[in-house]
Amino acid sequence: MTTSNLQKLVGIKLISDMLRCDSVRQKEKGDWKVLVMDRLATRIISASCKMHDIMSEGITIVEDIMKRREPLGMLEAVYFIQPNEKSVNELINDFDKSHALIPKYKAAHVFFTEACNSELFTKLTQSKCAKYIKTLREVNIAFLPYERLAFTLDSPDTFYITYNSTPVPQRAAHLDVIAEQIATLCATLGEYPTIRYRVENEKMTEFAHAVQQKLNQYKADDATMGEGVDKAKSVLILLDRGFDAVSPLLHELTYQAMAHDLLKIENDVFEYEVQTPGADQKLSPVQKQKVLLDENDELWTELRHQHIAVVTQSITKKIKDFAVQKRVKESDRAERTTMKDLSLMIKKMPQYQKELNAYALHFNIAEQCMNAYNRDSGEKLCSVEQNLVMGVDPEGERIKDHMRNIVPLLLDTAITIEDKLRIIMLYILHKNAYCCTTPDAYGITEENLNKLLSHAFIPSEKKNIIANLQYLNLQILQDQSRGGRRKNIPQPRKERSEPTYTNSRWTPYVKDILEDIIDDKLDSRQFPSIGGQKTLPTAPIVQSSRDVGWIQSRRGATRSGPRIIVFILGGVAYNELRCAYEVTQSNLKKYEVFIGGDQILTPKQFLRNLEMKLRQEDEHFGKNRRQCDNREYIDDNEKNVLKLSGPEEVCIWCKLDRRSIHIQHTDVLVLRQYLRKDGTIIPPEISGLCPKQNEKLHSLIRQARMTGLISYPTVAVTKREPLLVDPTLRPEFERNNSYWEKYEVLQKRGHYLGQ
Repeated sequence: MTTSNLQKLVGIKLISDMLRCDSVRQKEKGDWKVLVMDRLATRIISASCKMHDIMSEGITIVEDIMKRREPLGMLEAVYFIQPNEKSVNELINDFDKSHALIPKYKAAHVFFTEACNSELFTKLTQSKCAKYIKTLREVNIAFLPYERLAFTLDSPDTFYITYNSTPVPQRAAHLDVIAEQIATLCATLGEYPTIRYRVENEKMTEFAHAVQQKLNQYKADDATMGEGVDKAKSVLILLDRGFDAVSPLLHELTYQAMAHDLLKIENDVFEYEVQTPGADQKLSPVQKQKVLLDENDELWTELRHQHIAVVTQSITKKIKDFAVQKRVKESDRAERTTMKDLSLMIKKMPQYQKELNAYALHFNIAEQCMNAYNRDSGEKLCSVEQNLVMGVDPEGERIKDHMRNIVPLLLDTAITIEDKLRIIMLYILHKNAYCCTTPDAYGITEENLNKLLSHAFIPSEKKNIIANLQYLNLQILQDQSRGGRRKNIPQPRKERSEPTYTNSRWTPYVKDILEDIIDDKLDSRQFPSIGGQKTLPTAPIVQSSRDVGWIQSRRGATRSGPRIIVFILGGVAYNELRCAYEVTQSNLKKYEVFIGGDQILTPKQFLRNLEMKLRQEDEHFGKNRRQCDNREYIDDNEKNVLKLSGPEEVCIWCKLDRRSIHIQHTDVLVLRQYLRKDGTIIPPEISGLCPKQNEKLHSLIRQARMTGLISYPTVAVTKREPLLVDPTLRPEFERNNSYWEKYEVLQKRGHYLGQ
């Protein structure tokens, strides 16, 4: 039985339910549309679809709804947004003349990621935007398919909102949104699972019932949800981050987790330096190149869950096998592969540059991981961490005095504050038996904790990170009043006999839970269950309010066999993602495991979450709003020209030329960005073009006007455009060109009015 691919399932559903629905699909060759999205929707599309997939469905431009956009009154727009107040307001403003002189688009096809509440729905239907809406649907995809078996809700504020000690006003509403997002995941997979949750945390009981309520609503809308062979065995397990605080803190030595922990990788984008093979470093400086590490990278997918030692050997072997296969001369093969050897091989084999670049990339990543590991005392840190969480040394003997190994690391000034915090927190978890079953004592005294903080020179503002572990329902200090009793006691760990590396002996708790579910051994007292197909309510179900005025699309992905869906409230670590793949493979794919959380955690992100500070929104959302004066219209395009990274003294078109991207007079959508509403050209002081490129811009626009691709200005304001040609003299261009905007002809002196 083949394993499902969550990204492909989402991509197929988005294209079939959104871009290929009867009201949106491209009915003729020139029927182009604009795709407008918010932040989450953009990330969903990026993770599940390729650009050519979208373009082939009649999408010509992709826009950010939170940014100021150029009106395209001759095109219809497809809106894929979250049903929240900010996105809905932007949708309404696009067609409200109080915010824009003309509607942004000819019509709107609106697709919500999830169900829209009644207040926003009423606000939308009663606005001026309603008459422009041709389609209004909910797609029911409010999660981000991160990998083929992993997902995230892209909600970094959930940790603060859920676990903060002070009451947060939006907590109930936020958890309701999270429950809705989890329900959309189950609907996409076509599952109506039994819910199991961890009873140790009181919040999880309420949260589990909220998720069950959402699932019942989706089941009421689609009776086929959850039907199939052995589908009654499917389980949704809801965990809080306090069930395992060890896994997010450890230095993991598998390829993916190690790279995200030690290297600077943001949004899965890795930047590295590339030297042109055989070029002089003085004459040809090193160039920086960015690459996306995702499912499209076959080598990354193959190696990401392997130990770094295996990865290094595997890449070297693949390079040598490739050289033998392509019959490279023995004199050109090196006994020890280095980046220099790869550069020379690429130079001598330009026809295989793509394959060799892939090997060079991952060889570079693995090499940087090992350099950072050796530079930052990784060997010592990993050894002490593994001894703490396992309670024994690699030979299996119990360690009596961990302080003898910990204190030298805390005194070492070469070790970072974050790594010292991780060591202290792991020691606390060890003393409270949260990671091993044979602790020295239940808890640590406040005096000993202060000594550790003093030895490590932890700044005062960082000390609260350790104290905030208590909000995960974890005990920090010894509580004399409790008589030595502990709270949040984990289940006994499984004995594992498979061979492991010395510094990779820890197995995340989630793997034990998954194996117990498959073997039907999960403790029902620790993990009670609700819902499921065996306990469907017999009483009539109240009809969902979402049915009113909505066209439903509930078909999920069918698969003959049960699934286990794991959601961790507070984030999921990379070593826990690996467990989902391992369990799926080990049970011969009878059970398919999907795992995710509100965010994907690295150790640094986990420490940042424990600071209990609310994340700030991205700067570009809701910023730089433009105003229209009643007496004079300020054109949107004056600050909507193309942007591209590079030296500020070089204009944008020069940068494009250097990258062999040459704008033609047929690139109407680009040229229109440099035109005002009256058709006049934006001056170079605003567009930022150099004199050479500004002259080129004027030449291209003249050519586009002569061929009928761009309309002439409404008034002659410069010597460059002294003549205005009546466009009615060129009807053949209007018939055959879909880019030509419609206008009203003023029957006087050949002038015409814009919209």
